[in-house]
Amino acid sequence: MSRTGNPSLRPANALTRLWIRARSEIIYNRLMATLNRADFYEVKRHCLSAEGRQRDRSQSPLKYLDSGKFIRKNVRLALRLGIDQLPRSSVLDIGSGAGYFLLVCRYFGHDPLELDQDTEMV
Repeated sequence: MSRTGNPSLRPANALTRLWIRARSEIIYNRLMATLNRADFYEVKRHCLSAEGRQRDRSQSPLKYLDSGKFIRKNVRLALRLGIDQLPRSSVLDIGSGAGYFLLVCRYFGHDPLELDQDTEMV
């Protein structure tokens, strides 16, 4: 389905985009403050030692180790979808990868369930 096929993913007007961007930075900073950064660094160290010489990072799970980038992206997505406004719900993420979207859903009080073929990613 194209990006504009889903009404909730259609480009918002400029004021809405500005509001989402500003609000997402506040939420991003609060969410990042709740994380144990040492765990992220340990996973990154482990992955880099196992695959440190891999040249094409775009095809490697290592690209997902940039947690800040992907958490920020998923906070904005959650705000665009209105997930922050929903009552507590179960969220199923099929193909969850590193689980950043589920982390954001959990931050908003939802009960996430992840499903992915690659068990190392989730």
